[in-house]
Amino acid sequence: MDAALWQLEAFCAKYGPSAGHTVGYATDPLLELARLVKEATAKILDSFCFANKLILPPSRRFAE
Repeated sequence: MDAALWQLEAFCAKYGPSAGHTVGYATDPLLELARLVKEATAKILDSFCFANKLILPPSRRFAE
């Protein structure tokens, strides 16, 4: 996951806009996404956000 974030930041650095990333973990992904977006847009007013969700294959999932 970190590699994909660093790749996106490198792409943005090469072609213009600066970029950063924040990772959040929560039981309710939508609430966590809303919190992260509010935090990011409060720091940088003229910003845009992308979201992604990691989905593990069955063989890599956590045991219940």
